[in-house]
Amino acid sequence: MDMISENTSGSVILMGDLNARHTRWDRTCNSQGRWLMRWATNNGWEINAPPEPTFAAHNGSSTVDLIVARNTSAEGTSVFHGSWDGCSDHFAVQSEIRISGETCRSSNKIPYSQRSNPKYVILAEKLYKEKFPALAESIEQCQSTTMLEELYCRFKNIILEPWLEARKPKKTTLQILLEPAA
Repeated sequence: MDMISENTSGSVILMGDLNARHTRWDRTCNSQGRWLMRWATNNGWEINAPPEPTFAAHNGSSTVDLIVARNTSAEGTSVFHGSWDGCSDHFAVQSEIRISGETCRSSNKIPYSQRSNPKYVILAEKLYKEKFPALAESIEQCQSTTMLEELYCRFKNIILEPWLEARKPKKTTLQILLEPAA
């Protein structure tokens, strides 16, 4: 999860059978659920689960199919029943995903070597002179915490923009292995 968090920015949605049980979404806890809850809280991610079990077997049921999201909202998460019920011991999960127009970039660290590079400093000064006046006007229009959060994200994105070219993430390859259906 840390690798995913560090190598992504903006809105991210992860969904799957995480085998993580926590009393926030299930009737009991396991070590994976406690870890996931602590990790999500510490890293600004939201965990969404349906109000009913997503897994059912002869020895019991649990809610382990989860949606973990950053800078987005998953609402109305529920089990989606259909003609496929009984074909697997997991139920399909559905959710309405809302992505805000402005998202905060995940990292706010600008290395000293870049902060002191004249090319980026000149670019930053020009950009700030262009974009900060409109941002100042927006402050007066804030009427809710949501608007204030969006304004903060815009401010943070403007601050980081001159250094984005130098901070392009290293290319990483994620290999996904799926087991064939039985």
